[in-house]
Amino acid sequence: MPVLRTPTVFAFALRLAIFLACCPIPIAGANAAGTIVVNEQAYYPEQPLWYRGALFYAEMSKDRVMKWDGARNSVFWTEPGCGPTSVAKGGGETFVFLCHLRNSLVEVDTSGHKVGEYNRDVDGKGFVTPNGSTNDAKGGIYFSSSGIFAGGAPATGSVYYLGANRKIKKVADKIWYSNGVALSHDGNSLFVSEHLGRRILVYPVNADASLGEKKVFLSLDDIASAPDSGEWWVGPDGLAMDSNDNLYIAEYGAGRLLIVDKAGLLKKKIFVPEKFITAPRFGETEETLFITAPGNNSTPPFIGKVYSMPNPLFAAPGK
Repeated sequence: MPVLRTPTVFAFALRLAIFLACCPIPIAGANAAGTIVVNEQAYYPEQPLWYRGALFYAEMSKDRVMKWDGARNSVFWTEPGCGPTSVAKGGGETFVFLCHLRNSLVEVDTSGHKVGEYNRDVDGKGFVTPNGSTNDAKGGIYFSSSGIFAGGAPATGSVYYLGANRKIKKVADKIWYSNGVALSHDGNSLFVSEHLGRRILVYPVNADASLGEKKVFLSLDDIASAPDSGEWWVGPDGLAMDSNDNLYIAEYGAGRLLIVDKAGLLKKKIFVPEKFITAPRFGETEETLFITAPGNNSTPPFIGKVYSMPNPLFAAPGK
């Protein structure tokens, strides 16, 4: 997911785009199709997590994690210089926040107190710009270390695994800006956004949490209209996977969420007014879908919105 952490260190003019859609679902306002705006003024909102009746989401440009209890937003945790981009479940009663700007992971208990910070792998090496994360069934977390966000940048992105023992291992590299990550329902495959390549990669997951050889799951240009020439920043950001192995892909810079099935075939497109959509996440059940969407990536403090809407794949009774 990008800005400061990705495209925000760059200022560029934004254009108004009209995209062709398969099964389009526009979000026009707070009451459109059951959609509500969780936060009308979120500061570069990023990957959320639903936990114990509340939504926790990152606000990168304010160095904080917010909590929405269904009625109001409040600051759950803040620390200068963090620039958080993702909220994951930690071990026991903790969260793990990815500090994109400080190149570290921070562990915080459910009272909002910091209990640990991790910035080195098992070989004593650091990692840069941690970005997206996903929990596995073993108490571990896969997270991306994105690398350089720029047109023509080298493929320096990686994926790491934070084990339940709090040891960090690199499990994949040479990715052209690794971004969102998501596990298949059975935990046997890890999907990774290769943002600058406009591709979704997939890796087999081994018993020791290491990853096998990567394959290309899909190219976004095969399922959606390609960006205009020169718009190198438009690509896949945050990912989410439902229990039927439908993959939800936030297309950063295009203002749309693409939903594909396990074969990579497009099922739905959801459009939001904000172009720089960063992440989809489910609520208490998969019937509710949350979307974080900054409005721009060039003008601080990068104000956007957090949405809640019925999941179009699960909203109908009997589905």
